[in-house]
Amino acid sequence: MSAYAHNIALPNIRLSLIFLAFMASASAQLQAAEGVTGGDFLSADAQGGVSAGKLFTDGTGEKAPEGWSGQASAGLVASTGNAENSSITVGLDAKYTKQPWRHTITANIYFAENEGERSAERYALGHKLDYHLNDKSYVFNFLSYDSDKFANIDSRVADVVGYGRNLIANEKHQLDAELGLGLRQTKFTNGDPDTEETVGHLGLHYNGKLTKTTSLSEDLQVQGGSDNIYTQSVTGLNVAMTEKLSLGLNYTVNNNSDVPAGFKKTDTVTSVNLVADF
Repeated sequence: MSAYAHNIALPNIRLSLIFLAFMASASAQLQAAEGVTGGDFLSADAQGGVSAGKLFTDGTGEKAPEGWSGQASAGLVASTGNAENSSITVGLDAKYTKQPWRHTITANIYFAENEGERSAERYALGHKLDYHLNDKSYVFNFLSYDSDKFANIDSRVADVVGYGRNLIANEKHQLDAELGLGLRQTKFTNGDPDTEETVGHLGLHYNGKLTKTTSLSEDLQVQGGSDNIYTQSVTGLNVAMTEKLSLGLNYTVNNNSDVPAGFKKTDTVTSVNLVADF
């Protein structure tokens, strides 16, 4: 699933990290000028990252634990008889937090077969690095790779930098909005020439607690360029069964605005998954 295995060399890949380093350095210098002491910007503790420290809470004012956390999920559907169909989906959403930095790593695999013939095959990987400027604002770098041969995408790599804003943060609701700009390269399965384009990025991330055991989430991502506008919406409903295990219902929509003849613009996947927290 490596992006580089498809001979795509995204120009200046990850040079956008310079932007994050610059913002972090500027923030550290500002804190020093304001008399905030304790730790540099790479290892800021609660004293050295006062504003960022406010952000890393669990919604009740208690400091959220640093280190690794996340979810792993898997779902399988199979039918036999007059029609034989099967599908499998595997997902990972892992976070590593060290104030004021946060890493988010995501991975998704989806396969489907109909009467013994492959009808869907998609891989997606992502890494997002956030640097929190204060309790509401952050800058980010998002690197993603995906492959969806049934949508004519042999491989697609995007590298985006941008600004995020926390709009709602309380015990029951969390909503972030993001705007960014980056580069995207795409290699197609039908032999069309590779494309490279500048893209705008819009992201909305919502998490809501409906009851003590039920939560709702929505992740919306739109990346638009001159060649194609890619939209992904993932809606999730989770019901806790134990402290670490839950049952998840996901509805995913993937849309490409420009596809060759014979390909559909929109794919949807509905899956029921067993979800494990760690």
